[in-house]
Amino acid sequence: MRHRKVGRKFGRESHQRLALFRSLCTSLVKYEKIQTTLQKAKDLRRVIEKAITIAKKENALEDPRLPGYFHAIHDREIVGRDAIKKYLSNLKKETRDKFEKYLEDPAKNEKPESVIQFLASNRNAGKAPAKSVEKDIIGKDRIGRYTTSLEKEKKEKLRAFLANPTTAPKPEFVVNYNDNNKKQPILKVRIDPNKPFGAPKILRIEGILTKLVTRIAPRFKDVNGGYTRIYKLKQRRGDAADIAVIEFTR
Repeated sequence: MRHRKVGRKFGRESHQRLALFRSLCTSLVKYEKIQTTLQKAKDLRRVIEKAITIAKKENALEDPRLPGYFHAIHDREIVGRDAIKKYLSNLKKETRDKFEKYLEDPAKNEKPESVIQFLASNRNAGKAPAKSVEKDIIGKDRIGRYTTSLEKEKKEKLRAFLANPTTAPKPEFVVNYNDNNKKQPILKVRIDPNKPFGAPKILRIEGILTKLVTRIAPRFKDVNGGYTRIYKLKQRRGDAADIAVIEFTR
């Protein structure tokens, strides 16, 4: 008999089951809707609802019990243009478009919910505005890096000009372009020292705990339990296991 023994074994030892449910809880908070087997979904609901109940309390981020429910709990800091681009390339198209629009002009565009902070360093902060200066960018690689660092509109104008310098209109920030040496072309541009080329950028993304406490738990402030629901799907091909979708009710 298995009286007063809650939960399934899933053919795993205790530490393996703990890792399994930490992974499932992390995925559910990250995507807010996941697909798994019906039995795992039922046991997952029991675990994740305990975590949400803790997250609803005051100072939940300081509660030592909460990190035990998840993997990769900390906020993420992405430093540098290349790292930010790599992060954006893994997002869905709709989400990626929102991020790119925000990063082009953070002052005007709406900030995505998962972004905590975006920092573009200004080396001349606190100094008087300096006059624009001319700079030679030599070589295809350096010209390419400079082009990708520009805003979308300027980037498109410069790419069109570099593709056909004789007929395309020259952008206002370009002084001269010399491509006599195909291997080492020279692009002379006018640069604003107040917005230096190559300045490091930092994008801070919320972690699992921050999202749970600040965005998911407040939805259930006036609800005691019943934070998730399960939809049963068809059986899985091969082993005929029952498949289900589990998601938050709000």
